[in-house]
Amino acid sequence: MLYSLKTTIRSLAVLFLMAAHLSSSAQNNVSGTIKGIVIDENKMTLAFASIFLKQEKDTIIYKSQVATEEGAFSFAAVKEGRYFLEIKVMGYGDFKRENIIIDRNSNLMDIGRIQLFPSSKALSGVTITGRIPLIERRADKIIVNLDQHFQSSPSILELMDKLPGVQVNPVDDQISLNGRAIQIYIDGKATPLTSVALAGLLKGMSPASIQKIELIANPSAKYDAVAGGGIINIIRKRNYKGGLNGNVFANIGQGTYGKQVAGLNLNYKGEGFNVLLNTNYNHNKYYFDTKVRNDFFDSNGQLMTQSGSDIKSIRNTRIYTPTLGLDLYLSKKTTLSFTTVQNIQRFHKDANSVSLITDQIPAEKDQFLNLVKAKTLNSSYSVHFIRQIDTLGKELTADLDFFDYDSQTGNDNTHLNSADAGMSLNAGKTFLDQGRKYKVYAAKVDYAQPLGAKSRMEVGGKTSFVRSDNENLLFKDRNGLLVLDPTQNDHFKYREMINAIYATFSKDGKRFSYQIGLRGEHTIGKGRQLEIAQRSSSHYFQLFPSLYIDYKINAHNGLNLTFNKNINRPTYENLNPLIRILDANNYLQGNPDLKPGIVYNTSLTYSLKNALFATITYAYTENDFTSFSTKFDQTGIISTRPENNRYTQYFSSHVAYNKQINPWWYNSAVLSYNQRTYKSDFNGYALHSTGIPGFAGNVYQAFSLTKKFSLLFLLRYTGKFQERNIINDPSFVFTAGVSQKLFKNKGTLAFNVTDIFETYKSRYTQNSAVINQVWENKLETRIGRLSFTYNFGGTIRSRATGKGADEEKKRTNAVEN
Repeated sequence: MLYSLKTTIRSLAVLFLMAAHLSSSAQNNVSGTIKGIVIDENKMTLAFASIFLKQEKDTIIYKSQVATEEGAFSFAAVKEGRYFLEIKVMGYGDFKRENIIIDRNSNLMDIGRIQLFPSSKALSGVTITGRIPLIERRADKIIVNLDQHFQSSPSILELMDKLPGVQVNPVDDQISLNGRAIQIYIDGKATPLTSVALAGLLKGMSPASIQKIELIANPSAKYDAVAGGGIINIIRKRNYKGGLNGNVFANIGQGTYGKQVAGLNLNYKGEGFNVLLNTNYNHNKYYFDTKVRNDFFDSNGQLMTQSGSDIKSIRNTRIYTPTLGLDLYLSKKTTLSFTTVQNIQRFHKDANSVSLITDQIPAEKDQFLNLVKAKTLNSSYSVHFIRQIDTLGKELTADLDFFDYDSQTGNDNTHLNSADAGMSLNAGKTFLDQGRKYKVYAAKVDYAQPLGAKSRMEVGGKTSFVRSDNENLLFKDRNGLLVLDPTQNDHFKYREMINAIYATFSKDGKRFSYQIGLRGEHTIGKGRQLEIAQRSSSHYFQLFPSLYIDYKINAHNGLNLTFNKNINRPTYENLNPLIRILDANNYLQGNPDLKPGIVYNTSLTYSLKNALFATITYAYTENDFTSFSTKFDQTGIISTRPENNRYTQYFSSHVAYNKQINPWWYNSAVLSYNQRTYKSDFNGYALHSTGIPGFAGNVYQAFSLTKKFSLLFLLRYTGKFQERNIINDPSFVFTAGVSQKLFKNKGTLAFNVTDIFETYKSRYTQNSAVINQVWENKLETRIGRLSFTYNFGGTIRSRATGKGADEEKKRTNAVEN
């Protein structure tokens, strides 16, 4: 342990010395300042405009910034050269200006007042259309802006399938990015939720309350190392204007059953404070049917017996998510923010499964009635502090977070057993009470230090502590009364502490830019299963380097190379060994002995004119997680739980074309290929596969037929592909919709239908050596939805002054990456 810590300190010291040397060796080039003020059509200052400064020769973003409340902006330490200025504000036409020169004779460029006009107005006979681009590509991420797009989607979870490279499995709501599992962040913070709870949270969030979504395929050392497969960061809206602003939304859907979504989002910005209130409600009733076939083999690979289950269920979810946020502007450079999110979920499942054991004579048939009622409350509380030390980017931020998860599930089970003659052999009633609780405490500090005009150093540290408590209580029917059976109880507790430090150094050059980073994490985990006095523990330290290189070949062509190392820690759900019932013959369990997977990622991207992107990716994972099935006991019940394999290799390539073809046509198309190879040893059986080449395509088309009426189409095809020991069948989905702007563009009425031809298929085969399972799921996918959104609010206008660039009143999040 002491040796590991010394190694970490030496590594970080080398990183700091490298940064200092690179900074000191930078040339003292000529630099200057570019500033101005943004005003509206009434010549009043326009707050918080997005300002982009680009080098004229290649139009690549050199610096970006958000104007102050007084509309002022100022770019300092701008090196000698010719620049192109672009200004964007939602609802206003874009401003562009070329031929801005910084040299020895002109090191201060004061552009003065820049007037923007609403997008609906004409200027000099030309109609200006103000539209935030749907997709912005950056060196390390993709940004998807939602303000003018996807507002007809009923929830963030259902919107995910429309984002480039993102897929949601409708069977278990698992989200992937470029074919790999990801971690969800909200406002830059990880969400430590189980997969079920996370899906519930995203189902309760409306796109109307979201400003943008960041897709980060390869996170840098700044992020938690556990985000090995990537990050999807959901950024909620904040008030950009003074006064009261907000929107209301409602959505009704109809498939086999009805669905309803509604909510209210409010922002009020006063002198020295900002208040945010979001409330979302989501109700969804749907059917979910599953057929399972189990083939049992002997050690020689010969088929011994077969069994199957036919499960039909009707499910009902109600989710309510109130959010309250408060920003206090303690000074012109200091902000203290408080946020709390309460996620209340109610789940009801009424399932009827029939199991058949085919080798019995006569064939033995089981009927299993499963009534599930679950109540879940997720509460999170966070404090965020930010201090801007100067206007050049030097700042200090700190975060304190507390998360409390509490779920109680009751399984009311009735088990009937009969022969073909129809005679009832036995009947049993049980009630399984399942409790899932855990608490997360976290603290984080980050410091950013510019090193000259084009270099930047960031350092930080984080510590987190988790307590998990899971218990199963089984009650059996005794003459009509449910009596606790203490011999069947299970109680599992788990504690984990992670301490981390990181440092990154970045430098932007004329054609060559790079970022290097190093993160060190120390993890201690301890688990205890009380009834059988079984303990598990893990204790390890790892270093996680990252490297990003960007090379501009010329004005239209570029290359981007990334490398990073991450860790894939087991979720708390996957560590929990207590059973979760699917039907009478199939259970799910976690594995407290899971080791973390170590992931090495590298990718190379070629870009053409900021519209066409081609990426190849290779990833190697040691101790990857793989689901295996075994017999739970002598009754034939099958238990599926995660195990560590020896390794998984992942090869993929993606070609994406995202472009506003003309003012009325937006096109987004993605073609991808992926293949996984893996090797595993399970219960004495060696499993190895070179994988199946998988191909997928996604096309999103949006057509603005008039200024207020639009059409959209989404086609997604996923070919046959293999994920370790699971082979998935191909599937195709087609979605279409229309939207109409109302009330002077403040309202939107939209209608869309998902999976119009009901072509979605969820069918896969899982090979667990002696057990081979075929799962076929049928669920409600063709759904028509009618939605309405209305934005409202006034604005407290700021008086235009001649004092332009008052950087001290810049918003705390003024500078965007």
